[in-house]
Amino acid sequence: MATRPKSPSAKKASAKKARKRPAAKKAKGKKKAGAKKKSASRKKAGKKDASQKQARKPKAGHRKGPRKSSAPRSDRRPSAPKSHPATIAKLYPKRIGSVVHYYAQSQAALIKIETGEIEVGDAVHIHGHTTDFYERIEELRVDDQAVQRAKSGQTVGIKLSRTVRDNDGIYLLSN
Repeated sequence: MATRPKSPSAKKASAKKARKRPAAKKAKGKKKAGAKKKSASRKKAGKKDASQKQARKPKAGHRKGPRKSSAPRSDRRPSAPKSHPATIAKLYPKRIGSVVHYYAQSQAALIKIETGEIEVGDAVHIHGHTTDFYERIEELRVDDQAVQRAKSGQTVGIKLSRTVRDNDGIYLLSN
């Protein structure tokens, strides 16, 4: 398909457009050069001479060098209290089992005791990804029979005040 030759008026219009474009670019360029001069003058005004700068003062209470202590390092660390066994048990809970299943309607949990034993009246810490609370055991049930004590290897049911999830850990706090 052959292209038609442009009419003389179309040639003049395209020539005018071509002339206008470079002029617009030059105007933009002039504005940019002016903007650079302003920013440079701003920078000069904002800078301080060496005579204007003030020396930084150290902060109050700041010490140079390592911290010196009167007591040796081993004495500063807390040690296990040598008091009542219940206090020690609260500080160092012992994992005794985990949750096998939780019954939401009756708010009871089925617990598999892995190590040690558990009694009615013991305080336990139940800890998992979204669970973290303390509970005192008021009732233990083995095979739907109320018992006072359960040993390792048994699966027991306990009534809880909050929701627990499978595989949450059960930690014994007191004997």
